[in-house]
Order: sequence, then C-alpha cells, then structure tokens
Amino acid sequence: MNDELPVPLQNEASLDARFAQRPHAYARLRQIADMMDQAIVQGCTADQAEARAVEQIRHLGRDLY
Repeated sequence: MNDELPVPLQNEASLDARFAQRPHAYARLRQIADMMDQAIVQGCTADQAEARAVEQIRHLGRDLY
C-alpha cells in the first residue's frame, strides 16, 4: 500500500491558493485541524479525534451549499 501523498503537478494550485477564494472555509478547516490537535492533547484517541473532525467537515460541507 502506498501511503505517500501524490506529488502535485507543476500547474496545480496549492491548497492555500485554492482556499484564498474561500476565506470562511479556509478558516473553518484551520479550526478543525486545531480541534483535532487539542482532542489528542486532551487524551482522545486518533480515532475519536478523526470522528470529531469528520463530523465538523460534514457541517462545513452543508454550509458551503
């Protein structure tokens, strides 16, 4: 199994560039990443932190449409 991230193509925009057009979504994704880190610090397992993040990303997805 290959766990490495794909190498971006030369003409492919970075996530920062892509989310520059969506500052609310970008800020929310940063909050979700911070929430995951904090959950681990508070003793949650990686699975629990992931479940929290997935829930928050679903909320974000609903808000985008």
